[in-house]
Amino acid sequence: MRTKIVATLGPASSEAGVIARMIEEGAEAFRINFSHGDPETWKGYVEALREAEQFTGREVALIGDLSGPGIRIGELPRPVELEDHAEVDMVLAEQAGDGSIPVPEPAFFVSLEPGDTVVIDDGKIVLRILSVGPGRAKAKVFAGGLLMPRKSVTVKGKEPPLPSLTEKDLRDVELAVKLGFDYLALSFVRGPDAVEQLRGILRMLGADDVGVLAKIETRSGVENVDEIAGAADGVIIARGDMGMHYNLEDIPSLQKRLVEKVRLLRKPVIVATQFLETMRENPVPTRSEVMDVYNAVLSGVDGLMVTAETAIGKYPVECVRWLRRIIERAEKERQPPLRRAGGPLSERFAHGVVILAESLGAKMVVYTKGGNTPRRIASHRPTVPVYAGSASPRTRRKMRLYWGIEPVAVMPRNPDDYDEGLGETLKQAIEHGYVKQGDIVVLTYGLREGTSHTIRIQRIT
Repeated sequence: MRTKIVATLGPASSEAGVIARMIEEGAEAFRINFSHGDPETWKGYVEALREAEQFTGREVALIGDLSGPGIRIGELPRPVELEDHAEVDMVLAEQAGDGSIPVPEPAFFVSLEPGDTVVIDDGKIVLRILSVGPGRAKAKVFAGGLLMPRKSVTVKGKEPPLPSLTEKDLRDVELAVKLGFDYLALSFVRGPDAVEQLRGILRMLGADDVGVLAKIETRSGVENVDEIAGAADGVIIARGDMGMHYNLEDIPSLQKRLVEKVRLLRKPVIVATQFLETMRENPVPTRSEVMDVYNAVLSGVDGLMVTAETAIGKYPVECVRWLRRIIERAEKERQPPLRRAGGPLSERFAHGVVILAESLGAKMVVYTKGGNTPRRIASHRPTVPVYAGSASPRTRRKMRLYWGIEPVAVMPRNPDDYDEGLGETLKQAIEHGYVKQGDIVVLTYGLREGTSHTIRIQRIT
């Protein structure tokens, strides 16, 4: 299986035993959503994940999803049933108990106008604004449902002026660094400046090796995706919030176009939201959900992310199992993508190594310190297996998001000696059974400025 599975941790998947089963079924990365829960809860998830890693003997990537400047419903004493065609008040407040909808963000009301469409909880509830006053608005319910606290709120077609990182985000970044997260996902990214701001904070915390994933979920994010992807370590296409800014029939073509753009920028691209939504309650996905996963794999994504399905659903392990089954079937049909060999020398080098290995029917063995060469190789979607060794646990875990890359733990005496590291990687690949007698292997490492470079071709005897 080349396409990676990212599962979200939550109350349904908080125990080490459940996480271990998800890893055994094929999950290679796990997400913790900082919009739900508290630091003690998240710490418990991380401890359970580390225990599951020990049990399975597999390292996995850990992603912290920052809440970002998104607007959410405040606290409610109990869920509120909103009836179709009813009128309801929206108020500037942290909580409300009088039947009104609390929204604790002043910028939301500043941007509102009569006639605006307000979408709640990824489109489950839709309101039309009738009138607006200071810190207050009256709305009519066009699509009702059960209103829950802390659900997302979007004004369709508008992006209120909000900071890229909130005070809560800054606290959560510090906690994520302490707990050893490998990536931080930045929500509602509108341009590359937000990515650079987060990188600066990570540098100040001495954690510049933590990767930054930019979530594309607004019109500004879509329009600036080239610059955003160039600044980030990867991109998450968050279809839920994107559907609040675009017509639903536009989402499939947007997804396809964004996946191709990011792949050609040599960055991993993950698609998220509602792949197996019905598996929150049912042990088997619908046919349309199977088709959605299948087509996403064919489009060339690096990974698929499930959210509520594994966080609060009844069947988190079965969900990962079904993803694996569909991915494996789709990958049998997938054709190699069109490749572009342009760009800097390092990009052309990765392209050339892939072509060489494929022409020989060889497996690829790569040694890396930071993971850049395996990332570039993965972007070409090689048809041959790729095993990437690194002495850095952080690098190995980050490579879990790279399409078709199998990380290998190595311990060379000198991690800066690339030839020694490459030899250790081949040795470990043989010991793990990845490389067998009679295999042809192309061995290489990252192209470095100012040094000679060797690519070895070897038949294992």
